Amino acid sequence: MRKITALDMTTFSVVKPKQKVTAYIRVSTSNEDQLISLEAQRRHYKIIIEKNDKWQLVDIYSDEGLIQEYF
Repeated sequence: MRKITALDMTTFSVVKPKQKVTAYIRVSTSNEDQLISLEAQRRHYKIIIEKNDKWQLVDIYSDEGLIQEYF
């Protein structure tokens, strides 16, 4: 005869993996104020992502948005 084992659902939990999250930040010029803004954006998204228990911060990608001019 087969044995049936009942699970206690009060202690049983399914651990879901955290969602992997990245952020993309950018500025449009190399102006000193813009580069400071880039760091402010980095801090902002890092805090938001790390506060969420369901997220795992993978990386923050940045682009200084420098445009080369051709003459």
